[in-house]
Amino acid sequence: MAWIEGRAADEREALDAAARLLSESRLTVLTGAAADVETVRALLQLGEIVGGIVDHDGFEATSSMLSALREAGIMLGAPAEMRRRADRWLLVGADPFAGAENLRDWLFERDGPDLGRGAGRAREVLHLGGAGAFELAEHQIGDGLAQLRAGLNGRRHRDAPLSDARVEEAAAFLDGAAFGCVVFAPSAFDALDVELLCGLVEDLNRRTRFACLPVQGGAGGAFAAAQVATWRTGFPLRTAFGRGFPEFEPVLNAAARRVASGEATLALHVGGSASFEPDWSGRLPVIRIGGDGDWTNPPRIAFAPDGAPGGRVVWEPRFAGFVAEERGADGTAGILAALAERLGSVMA
Repeated sequence: MAWIEGRAADEREALDAAARLLSESRLTVLTGAAADVETVRALLQLGEIVGGIVDHDGFEATSSMLSALREAGIMLGAPAEMRRRADRWLLVGADPFAGAENLRDWLFERDGPDLGRGAGRAREVLHLGGAGAFELAEHQIGDGLAQLRAGLNGRRHRDAPLSDARVEEAAAFLDGAAFGCVVFAPSAFDALDVELLCGLVEDLNRRTRFACLPVQGGAGGAFAAAQVATWRTGFPLRTAFGRGFPEFEPVLNAAARRVASGEATLALHVGGSASFEPDWSGRLPVIRIGGDGDWTNPPRIAFAPDGAPGGRVVWEPRFAGFVAEERGADGTAGILAALAERLGSVMA
């Protein structure tokens, strides 16, 4: 099904109209809640053809994690491995499983690890920033991590926000792990704090075995899209193609910024279960593909894909990787591919 300025239209007519808008646009921003591999790849291909900017609605929630990956690297653990190997867990932040409570229950449903160095040991948990002996305010977490890293390496440090005794206790706890895991929600921290966490895990791996387990929660789709974009272009999303090659710039290439400045003259928004109406939707023409619910500012052209046969490849939090699903393809990638094909003839 398709609509042009609110009236029902044949899908072919709507595709032709959308292709004309794309070909005439000075700068198009392509954004939304794309999460499966095929849709993200199709969105990138279309962005490359029109010389646009490809963004994601959930970028901000993943930005600190992406920055740490680029600048420092990270030793990642898969949840399916950590639940069977890790005997000591460091939880960081007030709610490291925010938006992923089912993952917490799944990780801790066993009494303890049954594989590797920690097999047979009891599971122990230290919560930095949670209620109890290591309770810290959100703004103190970074300082607490810095103290812990210094104490672990025998360096001098301040006695706040953690006392020397607490730092020694936490350092001994971590140092005694057969295989440890650090759990945190990247959206709760800035890039420097995430880099500090990565450095702590790197230090611990010189003494024992440790891995990070970043919990993406509701930002899992954005993180998955960023990985697909990195395979495809060498950069995560917020990547521009206007000069004939991909250019990543997390501030300048924000869709909202380009719309607010008047540089963008058209937006293409890909929906999904996490879609919502952007604040800027009434400031320029929008082509909307999929998504739930009606917008306050109706799009110029809208598509409601009927679905597609076959499955899709999506991010699976339990494995920290992509898995194939036998069903679930929603037809969005097909609409994007059809637009790319039509643009070849419209722009010729």
